Formats: sequence, structure tokens, C-alpha cells
Amino acid sequence: MKNVQSDDVYGSIKEDIKKAGSSKVLKKIVDIYKKIFVHPEEIEKGFLEWFDSVKRFAFLATLIIGIITHITFLTEMIMSQDGLWNSIGYEEPTAWELSLGRWGIFIADKIVNNLAIPNVTGIVGIVLIAMSTVLIVDLLKLKNKFTIFIVSAAMAVSPSLTGTFLYIYTSVAYCLSMLLSVITVSLIFKKKNKILNTILGVAVFTLSLGIYQSYIGVTVGLTAIRLIRDLFDKETHIKCFFINGIIMVFIVIAGGLLYSHITEMILDKMDLGVASYKGMENISISNTLNSLDKSIPSIYKDFQEFYFTDNIINNENYSRQEFYKVMFASAIILELILIISSGVWKSPVRIIFIVLMNVILPIALNVVLLLTTDTKTYILTAAQLILIIPFACMICELSGKKATFIFKWTGLISMFLIVFTYYLADNASYIALKLNYNQSYSTAVRIMDRMEETEGYSPEKPIMIAGIVCNNDVQYYKTSNIYYYTLGSIFDAAVFHGTYSGMEGTWTKFFGNYLGMRVQFCNTISYNDVLNSQEFKEMGIFPAENSVKSIYDVMVVKLTDNPPVP
Repeated sequence: MKNVQSDDVYGSIKEDIKKAGSSKVLKKIVDIYKKIFVHPEEIEKGFLEWFDSVKRFAFLATLIIGIITHITFLTEMIMSQDGLWNSIGYEEPTAWELSLGRWGIFIADKIVNNLAIPNVTGIVGIVLIAMSTVLIVDLLKLKNKFTIFIVSAAMAVSPSLTGTFLYIYTSVAYCLSMLLSVITVSLIFKKKNKILNTILGVAVFTLSLGIYQSYIGVTVGLTAIRLIRDLFDKETHIKCFFINGIIMVFIVIAGGLLYSHITEMILDKMDLGVASYKGMENISISNTLNSLDKSIPSIYKDFQEFYFTDNIINNENYSRQEFYKVMFASAIILELILIISSGVWKSPVRIIFIVLMNVILPIALNVVLLLTTDTKTYILTAAQLILIIPFACMICELSGKKATFIFKWTGLISMFLIVFTYYLADNASYIALKLNYNQSYSTAVRIMDRMEETEGYSPEKPIMIAGIVCNNDVQYYKTSNIYYYTLGSIFDAAVFHGTYSGMEGTWTKFFGNYLGMRVQFCNTISYNDVLNSQEFKEMGIFPAENSVKSIYDVMVVKLTDNPPVP
């Protein structure tokens, strides 16, 4: 009797499912379900169809150029000050990173099992950037192998990527944030399942913000570039421009609100506040609106300084600013030709928006400066500015062949030279940093020898190193003119932090990682007592004979007369 009833119930359910299948809404849901949960063989067939020879070329070019460019970094233990401080293993979420709203870092670091070593983080980072390049090529519909090569090379040798790699404990996370930002744009321009893709876009964008907020410029800037392309494409209806633009705005606002809510929940649970760092504590809609008169001019100024001055990265020693001038001039001329040759001039609406989008492109790329109004662009927050090269390559492809030969090749050659100078500067930067590490290593060995030979030394005694090894000091000079050919910024800095806590952290890690010695620094009370003592004031500067001494049961090494105060 029970079996008969079960059969009747089963038959009734089947009938209900059949009726439900007649509903258009449910059919749509079923179709979406099938697309997400498909047989592995069908996924492979669909992926291989999408991952054609053009995209494979972009991926492999980025991967190979990336490995060749960063081979020195991949094979050496060289990194930034923060990278040294958090090197080898980075397992515990720190209050500092969480207070910056970067809770996504600790999710992303699981990719490499929290290993913060260059040959692991570097390779994974290059692969993630190669994936981003493939999506950028797809978004901008690039087909020409030479332009794709330039785009791939630009992504692989980007100065921001080189700087990011040095922060080995977060580099994989930041590269993932770049990829997530590009994926968000891909979801915006998907033609089917707009609602589902928008929801996914909000989720992906939120995670990207949770890793590093600066990559919002990648999402907004790349969207602006694709919208410009659509305006030039007569087959793309003008309404698509507005729809996709509105979707982007919605994703940024909804993702930003969701990110803020998650961040507040995490900070409340951890009993933390927002860090006072580069104006992050002042982020609000009212602050953004009230600061527009200052932030917008500042954005255009930073945009100009990145490409044409040495204020953000070093350009002059490679004449890179001249190549950028040629690239921008060629792109502008080609756009003007394209307006005529494509017939866009017949549509005043398209022309108005093409001009408008070009004018606001710097704001779209550096939109984060509208939020953090107290900061400026620097090498780590300039990742999105390399997208100007894919933008120029896109214009070169769209411009066709009529009356464009000279301008197109002038632009392409200038971009190739820009990429090549980045390749040179990346490697010069790594070599300069390696020289700094050699200098610091030899000094650390001498310091340890002197401490061990000083009366009163014991391995258990706390130590105090007053100052840092800096190549601006008389006894630690720059050993080569290679320093003048670096990217600048963090590559010219000392190996050790200049602050007390940073100095303690970097020296401790350096002794442990490179000398295999465990040292214990004195506490802040002892540190201040030693600084204020007459004995310390009478000490010489290392390597003077009286530069290492035991004071108040602390082994003291004096590197400067004005060490940092806790």
C-alpha cells in the first residue's frame, strides 16, 4: 500500500514539474542552472571554443614575458621593507590590514598556503596577470597579433606589478584583485543573463575591494575604455552604451555598500576601528562631493605626472615621457580619423559621448582619488594607468587602413619602446635592490661579529640597533649608477624601515632569514632609557671602535645620532 502511494506522489511531482516547465520564468532559471552546472566535457568544449588562438597567444605572451622580465625577483630573496617584515609565512590576519578594510587578503593568501616567498608568489602573480590580459583582449576585441603582443608585454612589465611583487605577502592577493576587477567588467558586458551577471558582478567587485580598494580604477577605467569602443561600433546600439554604463554604476555603488557593511561587521567583531591612513577614515559621500574642486584637478595632475614626469616613476633617464607624448598624439589623431572613416560623425550623440568619455577617462582610471581625497597616486596604486596602452592599441586596430598607416605605426612603435623601457627599468630596479641587500647583509654580519666580541654579550641579551643602513649615508653610499635607472620610489629606499616598530620588525626578520640567527630587541622603555643616556650620546657611529656597547643590560649598536623614537 505504501509503495502505491509513493508512486502516486512521485507521479504527481513529475506532473507538477512538467507544468512548471511551461513557465517562461522557470525555463529561464533552468537554462541558467544548466549553464552553471554542466557536464565537465561540455565545459571543456565551450572553454576551448572561447579560448581561441588569439587568447592563447595573449596568455602565453604575458606568461613568457613576465617570467623573463621578473626572473631576478623569482630567483632571489629581495623585497620591499614591508615584504621583508612579513616574509616567508604570513598566516595571521593583522589588525593593521583589517583596519585598512583589506580582509580579502587573507582569503586570497590561501591560494599559496600563506607562503610569502618570491618564486611562489611571483609565478602565481604572473599567471593571474596573464588571465587578466586574456580578458582585456577579449573585452576590447583585439585581433592583431602585434597589438596583442604589446598589450601582453605592457601588462607583464607594468611598473606597478614590479612594485607589487616586492610586497610578497600581499602580491598574490593584489594580482587577484586585478583579475577580479577585470572579471567584473566582463560580467558587465555579457549580453545574456544581465540580472544574474550583475549580481555576480556585485559579489566579485566586493571581493576585489576587500583585497585592495585602489583596483576600483581598473573596473571603472576599463569599463570606460570598452564604452568608447562601443561608441565607435555602429553595430552596437547607443542604448547599450547607457545600459552598460548604468550597470557599472550600480555594481560600483552596490558593491561599495556591501563592502562597507562587511568591513564594519569584521571591525566590530575584532573590536577595531578604521585606520588613519591616506584619508581612508574620511571616506564618505559628503566628503567626496565637498572635495571635488580639489580632487578632480589633483587626478588630472597625477595622470600627467605618471606619464610625463619623474614624480611617480622615473621616466626621464629612458626618455619615456617623449614616447608617451608620441603615443597620445597618435591615438588622438587616429580617433579623429576614426570618427570620419567609421561614419560616427553622422551621429552627434555618439560624437558628444566619445569626446566626453575621452575627457573623463583619467578620472575613471583614478576614481579612487575621489574617495581618498587626502592621498596621491604612487607606484602601488597606479596599476590601472597601464590600461592606457591597451586603449591606444584598441584605437590603432579600430582606425582601419585609410590615411592611418603613418600614425598607426608611429603609435605602435612608441608603445613598443615604452614597454621596452619598462623592461629595462624593472631589471635595473631588481639589480639595485639586490645590491642594497648585499650591502645590508655584509653590514649585518659585521654588526653581529662586533656584538659577539663586545664585553657583556650573550645570545639571550636584548639588542638595540639605533638607525638603519641607508645608501644616503657616507659609509653606505650607492655603489653603482644602476640606481639612476630604477623605477624609483620603493626601489631607492633602504632595506630596513625607518620607524621604530618597522625597524625592529625588519631587522629581526633579516637576522633570522639571512643569517639564521634569532635576536630579541629591547622593549620601548629600555630603548628610550638608552637614547637619553650620556653613554649613548658619547658613542661613535658604526663601524667606529666605540659604536657597539652594552648599556643598561642592552647590547646597543649606534648607526646614527638621530634614531627613530617609539
